[in-house]
Amino acid sequence: MAQGKLQDGSILIAGMCGRDAELRFVGENQSRVCSVGLAVGKRPPAEPNGKPDTIWCEVKAWHNLASILSLARKGDSVFAIGRIESREHNGKVYKELIAEYLNVASMNCAAASPATTQPPVDQFAELTEDPEQLPF
Repeated sequence: MAQGKLQDGSILIAGMCGRDAELRFVGENQSRVCSVGLAVGKRPPAEPNGKPDTIWCEVKAWHNLASILSLARKGDSVFAIGRIESREHNGKVYKELIAEYLNVASMNCAAASPATTQPPVDQFAELTEDPEQLPF
């Protein structure tokens, strides 16, 4: 699990989903928006023998990225790059990462991937020792 800031001000995080992603449709245009909480690290315990606290980051994705993020399930790994946005609700400030790029590493997605096959050997041309004869 990692966190970092890129030169253009974008934030990069990687973590594990604490719950299934939630896809919603909002506004007049019924725009897709999806959000999920990621465990991105551990904070040292307040007490000497206490447990470390998990550091959580809320990730939100819109439109096509929302469809990708909606595949994320509890325990899946997510890598996201985006910008931090703050909002206030009931006197409390909440920060979330608005994704501009993301990757979901899910067991469900991996199982649906097609198996790789080796191309037949007869599709390759024999190379000669003469550099003038190379096909590139």
